[in-house]
Amino acid sequence: TMAIGVRGIYRKWYNLVDDVKTLDANDNLILTPYNFSSDVLKRNYKALEFTFEKRFSGNWQALVNYTLSRARGNQFSDFASQQLDWPGENCTVSLVGTIPCTTASSTNQYGIASYDRTSVANAFVAYTWNLPIVNITAAPSGTIFSGLPYQEQATYGNPDGSRSTYFYTPRGSSRLPTAYQVNFALEATFKPIGNQGLWLIGGPLELGVKGEVFNFTNQQQQVSNSLISLLPNQNFGLPTSRNSFQAPRNYRFTGLIRF
Repeated sequence: TMAIGVRGIYRKWYNLVDDVKTLDANDNLILTPYNFSSDVLKRNYKALEFTFEKRFSGNWQALVNYTLSRARGNQFSDFASQQLDWPGENCTVSLVGTIPCTTASSTNQYGIASYDRTSVANAFVAYTWNLPIVNITAAPSGTIFSGLPYQEQATYGNPDGSRSTYFYTPRGSSRLPTAYQVNFALEATFKPIGNQGLWLIGGPLELGVKGEVFNFTNQQQQVSNSLISLLPNQNFGLPTSRNSFQAPRNYRFTGLIRF
């Protein structure tokens, strides 16, 4: 009834497609697509996954998994179509000055992906008590995860009037703190009275109630790297919205009909 698993993952992207932006003699935007080699545009992912599964027997079950991973590169969906743009042109970056646009768009771009979590662990356990007229199941669960990465950055103007992003520090060089959440569920399902009980569509009908508590310990750690200040000033890393934090403790009550 138990199984343990270990899996390793390595992925590397080759010949990533991106475009280079230029202006023609009439200042019209020209997009030229290229298949860039992995020496120019890079992306890779490495991970180790450990799993433990206990199927339901002896009144209990459990699922546990842990992932150790790292995603690196300099071309992701968040800043695609930016690097190597505007060859031969100069761009002005705040706090840096006037530099080649290709330098501005590629500086500090290689690093840890914005969605990278070094460690993630999840656990779910459930135990059922079989009482004379009711089955009661208690199910705690929880997760602990590394904070998301971020870096100092700001936008600057391009020759066509659009905006690109300059990284003042290497991609992913800062990281939010580790966070966790504990949840708990309690369910009661009532057994049929008599030999027949309740039936529906050729099968037994089960009635019950369930109560759940999410974020039981009311953790409200900062978890979003998109709702924080990224400008290179005294506000760097500070939240810009309540949604940057974990949702506070909340409850859910459910009436159950299963068949």
